[in-house]
Amino acid sequence: MCILLIVEFSTENKRWKTDSISELKFGLFTAQAGLAAVNFVLMSFPEQLEDDYFDGSYESPVSWLSASFYSFLTPVIWMGWIKTKEGEKTGLKEEDIKDVKMRDRTQNYYDEFEKNWLAEVALKPSLYRVLWNTFRHEVLVTAGWKLFNDILVFVNPQILNAILAYLEPGSEEPQWTGFLYAVSLFLVACATTFVLQRYWYHCTRVGVKVRCVLTSKIYRKGLKVNFSNDSATVGEVVNYMSVDAQRFQDTATFMNFLWSAPLQIALSLYFLYIQLNWAAFTALLVFFLLTPLSAFVTGKMRNLIGANMKKRDGRMKLMNEILNGIKVLKLYAWEVPFMDRINKIRFEELGLIKKYSYLQAVVILIWEFTPYLVQLTCFTFYSTLVNGGQQLTPTTVYTSLSLFNIIRFPINMLPMVIIMITMTNVASERITKFLTCDELETSNIIRSQDSKESNCAISISNGSHSYKKDGEKALNDIELKVSHGKIVAVVGPVGSGKSSMISTLLGELHSDSSKIHINGTMAFVPQQAWIQNMSLKDNIIFGQEFNQKKYEDIIDRCCLLSDIDILEGGDSTEIGERGINLSGGQKQRVSIARAVYSEAEIYLFDDPLSAVDAHVGRRIFNKVLGPNGYLKNRTRLFVTHSTQYLQDCDQIIVMETGGIILATGTLDELKALNNERIEEIISVKVKEEEDDKEKVDREGQKKEKKDEKENKAGGLVTKENADETGGGMKSIKSYFKAFGYGWMSFYLFAALVYMFVDMMYNIWLTTWVDAIIYYNETDSNGDSFYLLVYGIIGLSVACLSYTRSIINIQGIIASGKEFHKRLLFGIMRSPMSFFDTTPTGRIVNRFGKDIDSVDNNIPQSIRQWISCLLRIVSTVIILSRTEIWFLLIVPVLCIVFMAIERFYIAANRQLKRLESTTRSPIYSNFGETISGTSVIRAYQKENEFIKGNLVKVDHNLKFQYANLMCNRWLGIRLESFANLIVFSVAIYAVLSKNSDDSSAADIGLALSYSMSVTQILNFLIRSTAELEVNLVAVERIEEYCNLPAEDSWVKKGTDWMKKGYTTMVDYALRYRDGLPLVLKGLDCKISAGEKVGIVGRTGAGKSSLTVGLFRLVECARGKIEIDGIDLSKLGLHDLRKRLTIIPQEPVLFSGTLRENLDPFNDASDERIWEALKLAHLKVLISEWWARLLHYFKNSVSGFEKKLEHEVNENGSNLSVGERQLVCLARALLRDSKVLVLDEATSAVDNNTDNLIQKTIRESFSGLTILTIAHRLNTIIDYDRVMVLDDGKIVELDTPENLFNRKDGVFRSMCDEGTII
Repeated sequence: MCILLIVEFSTENKRWKTDSISELKFGLFTAQAGLAAVNFVLMSFPEQLEDDYFDGSYESPVSWLSASFYSFLTPVIWMGWIKTKEGEKTGLKEEDIKDVKMRDRTQNYYDEFEKNWLAEVALKPSLYRVLWNTFRHEVLVTAGWKLFNDILVFVNPQILNAILAYLEPGSEEPQWTGFLYAVSLFLVACATTFVLQRYWYHCTRVGVKVRCVLTSKIYRKGLKVNFSNDSATVGEVVNYMSVDAQRFQDTATFMNFLWSAPLQIALSLYFLYIQLNWAAFTALLVFFLLTPLSAFVTGKMRNLIGANMKKRDGRMKLMNEILNGIKVLKLYAWEVPFMDRINKIRFEELGLIKKYSYLQAVVILIWEFTPYLVQLTCFTFYSTLVNGGQQLTPTTVYTSLSLFNIIRFPINMLPMVIIMITMTNVASERITKFLTCDELETSNIIRSQDSKESNCAISISNGSHSYKKDGEKALNDIELKVSHGKIVAVVGPVGSGKSSMISTLLGELHSDSSKIHINGTMAFVPQQAWIQNMSLKDNIIFGQEFNQKKYEDIIDRCCLLSDIDILEGGDSTEIGERGINLSGGQKQRVSIARAVYSEAEIYLFDDPLSAVDAHVGRRIFNKVLGPNGYLKNRTRLFVTHSTQYLQDCDQIIVMETGGIILATGTLDELKALNNERIEEIISVKVKEEEDDKEKVDREGQKKEKKDEKENKAGGLVTKENADETGGGMKSIKSYFKAFGYGWMSFYLFAALVYMFVDMMYNIWLTTWVDAIIYYNETDSNGDSFYLLVYGIIGLSVACLSYTRSIINIQGIIASGKEFHKRLLFGIMRSPMSFFDTTPTGRIVNRFGKDIDSVDNNIPQSIRQWISCLLRIVSTVIILSRTEIWFLLIVPVLCIVFMAIERFYIAANRQLKRLESTTRSPIYSNFGETISGTSVIRAYQKENEFIKGNLVKVDHNLKFQYANLMCNRWLGIRLESFANLIVFSVAIYAVLSKNSDDSSAADIGLALSYSMSVTQILNFLIRSTAELEVNLVAVERIEEYCNLPAEDSWVKKGTDWMKKGYTTMVDYALRYRDGLPLVLKGLDCKISAGEKVGIVGRTGAGKSSLTVGLFRLVECARGKIEIDGIDLSKLGLHDLRKRLTIIPQEPVLFSGTLRENLDPFNDASDERIWEALKLAHLKVLISEWWARLLHYFKNSVSGFEKKLEHEVNENGSNLSVGERQLVCLARALLRDSKVLVLDEATSAVDNNTDNLIQKTIRESFSGLTILTIAHRLNTIIDYDRVMVLDDGKIVELDTPENLFNRKDGVFRSMCDEGTII
């Protein structure tokens, strides 16, 4: 081929005159054409490459023809269409989509990003600079395609100029030149289509890569940050992932317009100069006048967007807390005040959206009016001032008009790009702030793995630590040494720093002077067990190599055999998010088993036995932690309030309030000190000393039944629905309803008027040009009249544009308010079973990404779609003015376009659904990871979790990538078809030369409009696709707005309970239809003011009784009555507001202490302080406040201010014991006749426990008390004890009578705990 071209070049440059040479030239040209045709055919087939190149993606490999037309996605689109037409109409499934190419996977780019970020951190970090250094090659490729496209855009006006010159009267060019111009116009349009689609292809690839890299980086940063301080909250960081990272992806698609728009404007001005002389540069004057105003308004918008994002962070933070504590909200009937808090933040958020939307309308007005103002000024100056006034001709006007149309696009795009850049700048600042926030300081921790190096396993010197830099001290001057193989207990009152000592060893506290040495691998069991959403077996193995014998031994020692027997799938049963389908004790035993299985050298136990029954705790201690347990040769640091274990410890560390070590030594050494305070802390209750009745305990385990099997196994995470194949029109109707039919009708009317006036603007120009030839040479008012009308119409267009924007804003605010309100109400009215089976990330995704789509993406898509559609309609009308026959082909064009679009949209919409559903696990995984960062870091499993995050990100990426590539598939086909319209109009123009049917002005207008069709159609396609996929957000929100709801909240009122007399009549409970009963015909009567302890082994139904009493699950048969009123007849809030519960797991929310105690703001300060005093919190609060005043050197004082003490997210700035005391104070404030306690004092020391038990006996003396007891000594003096087994009441009598039944269940439990 090259040789032929060289010979061809030679023959072209030599003046051959002989016939033989002419024949030679003809032969060479023929051979070249033939070989080119063969080459074209061969290149249509994919290359045969090595097997290593095949990575299972759609693009490995494909031919250039398939790549150019994106035909490799045709099978996906065909499958999506077929699956919506046949069978069950399920649409595409996850397994139908292939992975992306290896080169596009996140890890390939993350390593480069991380290297650039580390280099940037040493300077003033710029996220933009890091992204540029990481993706500069890809960005430059997109810039190259964009530059190529911009050059091609300006070729068509020159061809148009040639066609119009050809059509002018007096032109002597032959007809074949006209056809040559028409063909050239078509070929250039096709080339522009191809180049533009390649540009979008590369832009979208860059965008998704940036989002994935940022998501991964934010996740990794989350593993290094202590969320208990003020660096960030989980809700905020989820926002960074879901909204801020998406801003970068959206902006990446349009980033090249920052230089492309000025370039297009500059080139347009150059070509306008050729047509209009120096009058063209009056456009620059317009730009210079309007740009400062636009910049000023944009600066104001930036501030409002930043403030809005902060409000959104606050809303997401609170929503995340609500979802994590939803059970407490329902038990206390607190849904309404928390909904009010959320709605208040949302109202403020919408207020900011409204303000910046008004400013956005001003920016849109400025830039939409600019093209009209530019045309008006240029034509005015040209016709009046250039060389004393130049006469406008059709060639001059319509060549200029085509250039003005080119200018219009970048000018119309600029406000959108500026707004997007402004939002992205805010997102960049927020993400950068998080990525540069303080990480956990581990520089003062020295880790080694050689136990022979030193006899000391753990040492702390000069240990003064705080939760954040310059914050109040949690530990003061701690000096600690723990030898290898020893068990060391840490005891002390609530808030004395026991858990802080564990956190110090994990590197989660800040210190400027402390030195910590840890010699050996480490395992950690937190006070509140962390359970992953995976099988029970995987939770225990935790990524270690599986050893069957060791595994069975450990689950036996951790008393998990009976629990596994209860679960339907055994140890393969999926455990729900946060261990929702396990009891508190079961979760803690799994957590202990995980630690034991790790075979670490150092174990940190943060009071793990407080959540289990006393006899179970004793067995676990003896078989696992104790001197003869599985870990007997390992180092164990054991925080506990159960002082019965102290006699088996090698060393005891006694902590005191203020984070100091009061004393250390063995139990005998500490007693020998004769210190009253130490004696008070380490005193061992005789009643709590258990012996290891292994035989009895094993028998007890064997007795545990499987009747709660389905309850435990049934609370599994359901797969998110993505099978709906319709919903398009339904979603549009839902959105229009929320937007307001009135506002939407008004908006459509304004848009139609806008289109009509815009069309008249150009038709008036045609009229003007046609009238020029009739001007009298001495008439100087002709142009002035037409220019005046031209200007008035342009001003009308601007006013209508602003009116349309203002109407749109009203609908945006209305829809945002309505959807969020309904979504929140739908979630809060859902029963507990919904939350048990739905990951929080899935719900958070609705409140985050989907609500953001309602606020921003959908209104923008609708505005763009309507604008593009009306522009197409106006183009059809303009073309029809030129030739009426064009109306005949409009229906055909519509049918073809709609057929292609409908064929494509089935797959596209379903891909968007799959993209949304696979995005939720990323957020769920992040929330789960953050709640367990202490455990992850202790086990040094960060890399494994990072890999898991990458798998989820890449899994989501393949659906988003396929979705974006489908847009390219559709775009190139429809644009190619649109190019035929341009070609048809051009051919018609050539054929109509010297015809009286159409004027040159009409033909020029038709050609200039038809040339813009491709560009407009491209954005109509994009807008249609974006609108379709964005409306999936409405579909997803509507799904959760219409969830099955629990019973009505209010029916009877709250004054129905007078005494608390409780009756159960044949009461039975199942967790869902089709599952076996977990409570089976309970019959009993509990007198008003009676105190009843409820005991039973794991799975007996204790917690199920509480669930039934509060109607978290409705009964299967029978009833429970209080004061003769059937509870099922009451509203749920009527019931729950009159019951009080102190749960085993204390849940607090961010806000003030007062808000956590009394969210309805019903109680006076005096009453709250009395409750705090009875809960033994008054002294603690005074100490908190004193430390705070000392820290801020503030003179503020008074108990009323102390109620404003800030509680962090999830109460992370309080110990678990302090949180339990707050829950006790909360109960004291409620006006109730029935109190339920679920081992409410398990996390407090013995002295505080005694005081609390005294408070319960005195302050709740007139109440009916039902206590679920793990420690029998807490209910041994109750009026009666109810013993549950197999979901039935097997014993109900006084403790004394039950104890005297030697063969009774209660007696056997007492024997196991040696209760005397």
